[in-house]
Amino acid sequence: MMFKSIYYTPLHLILGRPHKITVLVLPYFVSFLLDLLPKIQCVISAFNMYS
Repeated sequence: MMFKSIYYTPLHLILGRPHKITVLVLPYFVSFLLDLLPKIQCVISAFNMYS
C-alpha cells in the first residue's frame, strides 16, 4: 500500500505546490462552518430553554 500524502507526486504535479491544497480546501471548510453555525445556535438555544 502506498502512503498518500500532500507530497504524493501526481497531486504535487497537478497542484504545483502542496500549499495550494490548503488554499483550495480552506474556503470550503469555512463556508461549511458558516452554514452549520445557525443550526448549532438553534440546538444551543433549545438546550438552554430546558435547563
